[in-house]
Amino acid sequence: DIFVEKMKASQFFRTEHLPWLRQAVSAVHRITSVATHFAKDYYLRRLHPAWEEARSNRGNHKAPSINDAFFERVLSLVKTGTIQRRNGNPDPEIPLMSAHYYTTPYFRTDLLTHKEEYKAFSISHILGYSAEQLATAYENNIVMRFSSYVIRFVKHSLRILAMKEASVASFQELPVTERRLVDEDANRAVLDILERRRELQCRHPQVREWVAMWRNHLMPRNPIDISFDDHLEREPFEYLPFMVRIASWLRQLPPTDPERVTSMYSPLPLRTSFVPTHMTLDSTGLLHLFVEDVSDFRRWYKDSYGMDLKNLTNKASLASSLSRLLGREVSSEESAAHAQRCWEYACRLPERIEMQTRRVRKRKTRHCSDEASTSSGTAKNRRQKKQEAVSKAMRDDSDYEVKPLRFHRMVMTDGYNLSVLLTTADDARGKVLGARKHSTQLPALDTDTAEVFRHYLDTDLYSHVSCDPGKKEVGRFTDGARTVRYTRARIERECRHLQVRNKVIQKKSRCRFVGLRLRVADGHVLFSPSVAEVETVHLSRFSSKSC
Repeated sequence: DIFVEKMKASQFFRTEHLPWLRQAVSAVHRITSVATHFAKDYYLRRLHPAWEEARSNRGNHKAPSINDAFFERVLSLVKTGTIQRRNGNPDPEIPLMSAHYYTTPYFRTDLLTHKEEYKAFSISHILGYSAEQLATAYENNIVMRFSSYVIRFVKHSLRILAMKEASVASFQELPVTERRLVDEDANRAVLDILERRRELQCRHPQVREWVAMWRNHLMPRNPIDISFDDHLEREPFEYLPFMVRIASWLRQLPPTDPERVTSMYSPLPLRTSFVPTHMTLDSTGLLHLFVEDVSDFRRWYKDSYGMDLKNLTNKASLASSLSRLLGREVSSEESAAHAQRCWEYACRLPERIEMQTRRVRKRKTRHCSDEASTSSGTAKNRRQKKQEAVSKAMRDDSDYEVKPLRFHRMVMTDGYNLSVLLTTADDARGKVLGARKHSTQLPALDTDTAEVFRHYLDTDLYSHVSCDPGKKEVGRFTDGARTVRYTRARIERECRHLQVRNKVIQKKSRCRFVGLRLRVADGHVLFSPSVAEVETVHLSRFSSKSC
């Protein structure tokens, strides 16, 4: 369970550190802003044209990936003017990025103006988090927006075809029935393109020809055994050049309606002044930002905790693990305590983040006592007892447990306000000092486990069933040969919603308020009105409902 505690930066950081912290936040925000502008400019001017050329020559070409490694290079280029190479391996993209940065007047001017300011801060580890955040923003934007690009282009293009065929200047000039048919064909065309249907569902032959001609230009060819949604989540950057291509085509198409906007937002988001200024601090970033003299930190550590960090010789070794700094093996508890001490060196750590508890829901249960459902007496008494039992279950203390919150050693701040990350985990270590990124490759299964899973994956014994949830169709289940649909209409039939609704309406018409005089808006007075009349002529004026 993760919680966020809001507080002022002056309550958390020491007073002498606040001016330095605010300057660092501004520097991080400016570096990331320039990095997003450079990433967009570099992608549109070099990476995307190279992809288009390779695709036209070879038919298919893997799209460039704008991941966290790409943004780490860009952020390093903006901050220092150079790109740090990983493991000393030569990368042909590094000199191209550097040449593009220095030959663009905007970026070269920014580097010359702010290079000395950026050098004053040790924010390389902080920018590592910024690289992950920017890459995640690009990836989420592709996954969430790609379908809308295809929908906008298909609908707009088919409307233009219909306008040319009818020789009208605006889509609104077409008859309503014809406009509805065009939009219905556009919806079918979108599904034909996204789902890679072999048999096109469009009615109009001209639309089917258009889909067959354009479908391979609007999205990559996903493998046969993977659906469009799965492939989009696995390889999002394969779809990014198609988003850029569609956005460019939309700007060139004529409008179908003077009041409608044709173009889409840029598929490459930017960080500008509209984005709140902020940065994320972990244990490593905190030490590099606030420790100016390593010997002073080493002396403070020895005086406070009696441990000599003999291998702490320079600022680069601040990110090393405790075992490396001491030159001996340490336990996980000692490593966690070391991270906590690093925060104590630069921060006050108020009690409310160290000594806080929170009620956490264990499970969603409702205890409905047998006494309430089987008790004797009138129907009103039984209903009242049942309501009491349900209301008691909603605030039953046995469904909750009180857990202590621990500081997760990570904060987000704009220099003035602060969001502190708290967790109920037993081992709240945050990002451990000295830790490295682990490989994303999954470990190999042992022989016995592999045999068990192979048994379940045997298609001769089991058939794979896919489920597609929705609104009108609550669930659609299919194994390729048979399909089972569970719809909202079936739920209403089984639960007798329509019959219950009709009975309530009839009851409202029969039930009257005897002796009540109701004055309506037009001045008339109703004597002994029914519940239905009160709702329609009186409560509807105030958007109110009766119970």
